[in-house]
Amino acid sequence: SSLMGVTSDARYDLWTIGNHDLDISQKNLRQLIGLQKFPTVSANLTDTLGKFPFGNKEYVILERNGLRIGIIGIMSRELFQLTNTNNLKGLKVLSPPEVTQRIIDKISGETDLIVALTHEGVDEDSILAVSTHGLNVIIGGHSHTRLKAPKQINGVIICQTGSNCESLGELDLSVDDHAVKTFDGKLLQLWARHPQAVNEMTKLIGECKGEIDKDYAGVIGTLSSDWKRSGSSESNVGDFIADAMRESAGAQVGITNSSGIRSDLPAGPITKLGLFEILPFRNMLCTFELSGTELRAFARRHVQSLADHKSSLQLSGLSCSWKRVNGTPEIQHLKVGAEEVDDAKRYTCATSDFVVNQAEKYLGMTPGAVTYLPATVFQALVAKVGKDKVVDSRVENRFSETQ
Repeated sequence: SSLMGVTSDARYDLWTIGNHDLDISQKNLRQLIGLQKFPTVSANLTDTLGKFPFGNKEYVILERNGLRIGIIGIMSRELFQLTNTNNLKGLKVLSPPEVTQRIIDKISGETDLIVALTHEGVDEDSILAVSTHGLNVIIGGHSHTRLKAPKQINGVIICQTGSNCESLGELDLSVDDHAVKTFDGKLLQLWARHPQAVNEMTKLIGECKGEIDKDYAGVIGTLSSDWKRSGSSESNVGDFIADAMRESAGAQVGITNSSGIRSDLPAGPITKLGLFEILPFRNMLCTFELSGTELRAFARRHVQSLADHKSSLQLSGLSCSWKRVNGTPEIQHLKVGAEEVDDAKRYTCATSDFVVNQAEKYLGMTPGAVTYLPATVFQALVAKVGKDKVVDSRVENRFSETQ
């Protein structure tokens, strides 16, 4: 509740829901919304009955300096590809352009300016701008884009400030007869001030930090060389995380999605907070079995993604040598541990429930029986660092191309 106090004291007028607000659970999101003192706008996020499940409103009309401003909230249409679908049961995402246009038509007579507050990224914002009429401004998020100046598409002004409190966006508008006549926008870089300001807000933040530090600031290991992510190939941090998952689950193969690794870590002390910034999700560890034949098909798919420089996975326990034959990648050897994969054998694989939820995308197949373990991937990572103490991860070329 203290952290929500920070946002309430910052005196926001309203907010819209993003995909990461559902990373823990719908219940958690409802509890957070219950603590805040400003409205939630999200017009296209409903339940399967068309009701608004988080007390969200389609829109809010604010009056500022005699100007009536209609603000419509929009969630990414890709929500079910972005978030663990275990947390999305009973939810539905409606078409952003259709919902936005319906509301514009409804409120245009009682507003002077219409703004879409979106969490869908600048590409989808651009589509929204060209797919609707009567919209004046889009204030966006999700793609973490730092638009140093607003861009204008189809007469719609689009703004986004980046991520992680990098910048504060400022947009000046002159409005007349339901239209923006002139605009000027910029990003204000947010720098840490020294000495720090002392006020009620910094006091509240300090109290929150003190509670977090009790558990998360202690050193649990040492990193000998920098952990660096890769979105399209094997990485040293990816190898370590996949190893941690495999070992924690007692499996033979570990699989994790590269996009779930959200931060690098410089060499030096390792804290739980540093590890949480790498894996800031409540993804549960789980296992499933594949036959040797299925594992070989999975490996062929992974090799093709490596050949195309589009790999989206980090792997443990599985090693492979492959080469290009007439331009086509072909597996030469495929091993689990030290032994060649036997098509007739069955192999236990460890991954996250997020990957299982997106199995066709990441695995190219839907596993049969899945066992959900009472531990998160983050907990597996913490346990391995605590056990190893000194971590010296290297990219091992577990899937190596030969000539």
